[in-house]
Amino acid sequence: MGRAGKRSVRFRTSFSNTIYDVMTSRNWKETDSETDWDVHWAEREWVYEVFDTMHLEPHQRINHFRNGRELCRKDLLVKNLKRMKRNLQRDGQLEQARAYDFMPLSFVLPREYAMFVEEFKRCGGVWIMKPIGSAQGRGIFLFSRLSEISEWRTDPRHLQRDGGDRDSQRAEPEAYIVQRYIENPYLVGGKKFDIRLYVLVTSFSPLVAFMYRGGFARFSHTRYSSAAPRPNTESVFANVVSDPADIANNFVHLTNVAIQKTAENYDARSGGKKDLRSLKLLLATQHGMAAVDQLFLAIERVIVRSLIAVQHVMIADKHCFELYGYDVLIDDELKPWLIEVNASPSLTANTKDDYILKCEMLNDTLDIVDVEAKLNGDERSVGGFDLVYDGGIVEPDPAECPYSTKLGTYIERQAAPEKPAKAGKKLDTLKTCTICGADKAKACQGCGTTAYCSTECQRIDWRDRGHRKVCKKIQAAEAARAEAPTPPPRDVFYGPAPRSHADEVRARIAAEHEAARVRREANPEREPTSARFGSRCPICLEEWDVNTRNVFRICCCRRVCQSCSNKIGTDACPLCRIPCAEDDAEQLARLRRHVENEVPEAITHLGIAYSEGRFGLVKSDKKAAKIYRRAVELGDVTAMNCLGLLYENGSGVKLDKKKAERLYRMAADRGDATAQCNLAFLLDAEEKHEEAFRYYALSADQGYTRAEHNFGCRYVNGTGTEVDLGKARYWFERAAAKGYQLAIKALARLDARA
Repeated sequence: MGRAGKRSVRFRTSFSNTIYDVMTSRNWKETDSETDWDVHWAEREWVYEVFDTMHLEPHQRINHFRNGRELCRKDLLVKNLKRMKRNLQRDGQLEQARAYDFMPLSFVLPREYAMFVEEFKRCGGVWIMKPIGSAQGRGIFLFSRLSEISEWRTDPRHLQRDGGDRDSQRAEPEAYIVQRYIENPYLVGGKKFDIRLYVLVTSFSPLVAFMYRGGFARFSHTRYSSAAPRPNTESVFANVVSDPADIANNFVHLTNVAIQKTAENYDARSGGKKDLRSLKLLLATQHGMAAVDQLFLAIERVIVRSLIAVQHVMIADKHCFELYGYDVLIDDELKPWLIEVNASPSLTANTKDDYILKCEMLNDTLDIVDVEAKLNGDERSVGGFDLVYDGGIVEPDPAECPYSTKLGTYIERQAAPEKPAKAGKKLDTLKTCTICGADKAKACQGCGTTAYCSTECQRIDWRDRGHRKVCKKIQAAEAARAEAPTPPPRDVFYGPAPRSHADEVRARIAAEHEAARVRREANPEREPTSARFGSRCPICLEEWDVNTRNVFRICCCRRVCQSCSNKIGTDACPLCRIPCAEDDAEQLARLRRHVENEVPEAITHLGIAYSEGRFGLVKSDKKAAKIYRRAVELGDVTAMNCLGLLYENGSGVKLDKKKAERLYRMAADRGDATAQCNLAFLLDAEEKHEEAFRYYALSADQGYTRAEHNFGCRYVNGTGTEVDLGKARYWFERAAAKGYQLAIKALARLDARA
């Protein structure tokens, strides 16, 4: 590629998951330069917005094609597959056209709404709605009555208006794709699953595609129930109980990890996944290897045909490659169905096996990209990737593989010798591994508080979890403790509870919960209305409203009242028993771990940290805005407020009052009092006084002090309503009772007028 032998490969990426680990493990050097890099593992948005304006050197490679949405956006994929099928039918290739019936019958709404209604009235059944650009199962729902889709067309939450202006007279429903729901999925243990496969495309002109042998099946948490009764299959694994009410249960019908991990009793150890090879062997025990081999060959052909369908619309660029995540579902007749194609499949690992699979797959991906010019160019297999298309179908060599496809077969790898541990990381004493829970592990010689089964687990803890600093602090503390006199015992509840007092602590918490329950039953009307932070502190059980100051606990991602936070101080958290972080670096490391697990409130808190310069971070509203956007996608109302404020003031982003208004509306529609007040203030500035009055009323009714004062001002000035000094006094008194100075002054002015 022109860089081999001159200097280390330089990479650029905004990801901090497995791809970052793989690149650094190859001794590549990270750079933040916008132009001086060899490999850029970028986000799709960056490619769509910036790539067209850049000039790349011959050796530079980037991980997305310029118009990759032609394959990965749901509506465009449907359009391209339909066009391919029509062209084949027009040319008389009817058998080839029938081979493209691997995607459920689909319509793009609202454009094809009339066609969909005609089909629905003809056949009925269960259908599934998906936003065209969403991921991780967001916005998806099932329906079986046309009235449900009619409600969707007029629901304000799904309307898009010209220019993004919600006050525009023209409004169209948000673009969705509606598909016939596959009601007869193959079940294992009575549960639905789909398969995630990885495909690497290095060129579309000519088309060159590699398929990874590994992958995994993602299982639903709850046993499957269809909306329409059907007989049980002969498989001993299938046991279906039909219940129409379950049509709204996403834990039954959607297999996305982002949804399933929120289920009660979710098994985080397995992540709800089974590796592809184990699934293939399981299917072979039921149907025989010959039938399963044909099934996996059919899956491979589905993937190849989808690539052929978009081959001629993709922009060819020698600098580009792309790793796609294909989601395939199998029905009870062993027919594969293409669900969707992901341009940015999740590279964050939630189990040790998941981490190993993704790291090995990414390592093989970078080997094929070959920025170091190590390959000959005629390889049919590289690591776990096999060439499946190179200007034509590539079949496996019968001498190497007795099956029709290598998909789901064993990946042979040479065992790499383990690197010796560095000084200060020596392992001793058999224990359970801190990272993966393996039995044969050795304790850290420095502090003895952690143990690892391999250098890989050790590196994860030292690099990603910040154990290096913790280990040094523990050693220093032990040395100081040996020299210091023994302190007198303390009897404090908000500290690490001694094991001998555990029962006493649990009894006290149970008694407080019971007392709170009695109070609620005696005064049911006192239930708080806040939609922002919840209703009561999880420690003292005191109720709070929208004005209550509370503190976000990074250790367990929960909020507690200010009083309890002050009592906890530097002691261990009474909710999760995790010791208090000793410095900003440890706090930041904990926060980033939650962010990697896509905890919405943690992502927002990281954005706030960048916005305010906390934890030693350089203050940057630009970085904060980027982080807030991710939290907004996950539905966090605080992030909607924060990002709206940045757009309103033009801090870190281009000033855009319309975007600020849309973000405030998103949070306000979810019942957030702060957003309702912010939106009303913005509408007032645009002289939309009647609408502003309504949002002030919603916010003030929840007890938000600032809104109570502003709402009173509406009645004084007659803005958006009629003048009513009696109502104005009522709202001023409510705000003044909480010490709000502007309300106190407003009351004084009212008294002076009287």
